[in-house]
Amino acid sequence: MARELPYVELSEKGRRELQQVLKQGTGGNASLRAAVILLSEEGLSAEAIGRILGVTARTVRDCRRRWRLQGSRGLSDVPRSGRPTVADARYVRVLMRTVHEDPRGLGYAFSRWTAPRLATYLLERTGIELSDDSVAELLRTHGYVWKKSKLTTSNLADEGEKKTCREEAKIPAKGGVSGWV
Repeated sequence: MARELPYVELSEKGRRELQQVLKQGTGGNASLRAAVILLSEEGLSAEAIGRILGVTARTVRDCRRRWRLQGSRGLSDVPRSGRPTVADARYVRVLMRTVHEDPRGLGYAFSRWTAPRLATYLLERTGIELSDDSVAELLRTHGYVWKKSKLTTSNLADEGEKKTCREEAKIPAKGGVSGWV
């Protein structure tokens, strides 16, 4: 098996094309692949390029191979196999808007969203069913920290309601614990 050359020869047109991809910052990994090819033209090893760009040497070699076989078409991401994503862009937009809304303003009796509540609300709103864990993961990927809510009466709007809840919590039911005989 022949060893791969550690450099790539570029024409002036190819170099300009790669520099344009870097400037545009196109989606996916095209910019990374363009940087790999430009650094390869300088004669840097796969390991050195990997250290500079924070990728593995194997990734660098794969980028070079794609460039040699496909040229500029090799910069683009290829479609992935597997199940397509269920949560489309519309779903994520509705989720992000909903997270910032007070549930009471939408007619709910609770004042905080939880992942199960969001999943149920979004199923009704969008028709897309996601598990509680999937909703929580979407929130994490968008920078939200999701924790379990503490039981408290501080979210209740009416002071009388707060007092009633606190008193009921202190008074044991008749006939033993929780009404059991």
